[in-house]
Amino acid sequence: MLEKLAEINERFENLTHELGQPDVTQDQERYRKLSQEHSGLQEIVECYHRYLEIQQELDDNRELADADNEDQEIREMASQEIPELGRQLEELEKQIQLLLLPKDPDDSRNIIIEIRAGTGGDEAALFARDLFQMYAHYVEA
Repeated sequence: MLEKLAEINERFENLTHELGQPDVTQDQERYRKLSQEHSGLQEIVECYHRYLEIQQELDDNRELADADNEDQEIREMASQEIPELGRQLEELEKQIQLLLLPKDPDDSRNIIIEIRAGTGGDEAALFARDLFQMYAHYVEA
């Protein structure tokens, strides 16, 4: 999972650099696609950075808790923080796993349409179906 996140982080940094180039803003379609990809990766990258920070803090606290030359009070504080940091790490792992699930292509579409057959029996239902299919094909085009 961490390897995949590192790849995503690298892609995010490349997109950030590419979006800063003046020639990209000249091509509006390319700029739009890159911006959408950038915004789609942003939340994953933020969670990845938080994960790395908490992992580092957890490692530091374990090191402090196991150190013999540290003050007893510091060791106790470090050992008390370890369970909370472990819980935060688990929550972030779950959140990252959800964010890594593939996106549905229809998620970016933002319309809801309701077509009812109303009165008229089977013919009204057939017309409603045809109307729905017409709208569906129009939206996909």
